[in-house]
Amino acid sequence: MLTDLLWLAATKQQYENQKSTGLAGAVGLVLTLLICWQWDHVFQPIIHFLKLDAFAYRLGIVSDTTIHTVINSAYLFLIVWVLLLACILLPSLLAVLFTFVLGIKSKIILVPLSYLILFALSPFIFIYLVFKRVNERFRISSNGSETLRQHYLRDSTIRNEYKEVQHLSNQLQLHHLHLKQADKSDQHTSTSLITYNEAVTYLNRAVASIATDTNWLFGYNEAEDQWYILFTNPLPVFASTCFEDNQKSYTNSAFHYKEARENYTSYLFNLKENTLFGAEMPAFHVPALPVIYSWNGKSIQLDFAENKHPKMINVRELKSIEKIKGLVMQELSNRTVNRSDVQAIIKRAHVRAYLIPIAYPEEITYLTYTNGIMSYVNELNAVPFTQIFGTIYQADVVDEVRQYARWNNSWAIDYANESAIKY
Repeated sequence: MLTDLLWLAATKQQYENQKSTGLAGAVGLVLTLLICWQWDHVFQPIIHFLKLDAFAYRLGIVSDTTIHTVINSAYLFLIVWVLLLACILLPSLLAVLFTFVLGIKSKIILVPLSYLILFALSPFIFIYLVFKRVNERFRISSNGSETLRQHYLRDSTIRNEYKEVQHLSNQLQLHHLHLKQADKSDQHTSTSLITYNEAVTYLNRAVASIATDTNWLFGYNEAEDQWYILFTNPLPVFASTCFEDNQKSYTNSAFHYKEARENYTSYLFNLKENTLFGAEMPAFHVPALPVIYSWNGKSIQLDFAENKHPKMINVRELKSIEKIKGLVMQELSNRTVNRSDVQAIIKRAHVRAYLIPIAYPEEITYLTYTNGIMSYVNELNAVPFTQIFGTIYQADVVDEVRQYARWNNSWAIDYANESAIKY
């Protein structure tokens, strides 16, 4: 009987605890909804009157975007939570330490003693934190090299330059600071942002060689936080990806041109029928070389990304495309033209442009069609300078045909036999 009564008492107590917890949760939910509902009319004016919004701006909690403000608030909450947890746990840890080291077991002595020691140490902890913060900005300690942040914040003449870009990603931040640094040493440095369509017009052309044409562009990929030098590509936009691979043999679609043509003809058909749903103009791709900005303790340097080679880049996916001129860029260009991997990929793009009609001879017959069939040759001829510089790459095209014939590509063997090319 007594056991049953105790069980009933324990059950009732548990019910009361759960009831109070549920009530607190319900109250919290109601308060949250009330704050959201009356934020503009009640709570925001109160926060503004107490100057809490200005304080939040000074702390850097409020950002230009909602998502960044939420993230900053979450970080602040986490920091406050950790500090509170430290204030609670440190005395407990000290108490445990005293118990084992000094053999003190009385809680009446341990608790006050732990808080007293923590209070005595707090000025030193505060001084350390202040010193660390000041040293980050003004570098009052000579340990190690000067950081980028220290360099810019200690000098009032360039401090605002850093503050304007400190919220940006690492490479984007360094890029803007490097341009200002270059402009001070070279008054002829100029930068202009261009659109995707302008970039296509600028880069979709043939060049005689990489050494004679260094009018390249700079492109920034936000997802990778990576800058690239963008080179020219003479392939028509719809077939601009056909230089990417370097296979020895193709079983179905040489240079993967068939897929590119099918996508483009589908787009043209839908464009003609005004049914562009599911169809998109193929994006322009170019050879690109990754470059990286770095701080060497004195200045920002621009160099090639280590252990990275040129690759194909989708120009449409770039966050920013810029045309940069100046002595700094000229120096980088001089080193770029001597890279054999850059020379090889640009040469491959040009040779492929002239190889496709050989691999797909039907493209030449499409020139005479009058029923609207797209001809690659017409598209290629519309690319600036492809007809002028075609003879420059003629020997390279023959060498490629000979090589692909050796690799048993039927289209190359047929053309070599027809043209009396020994392979």
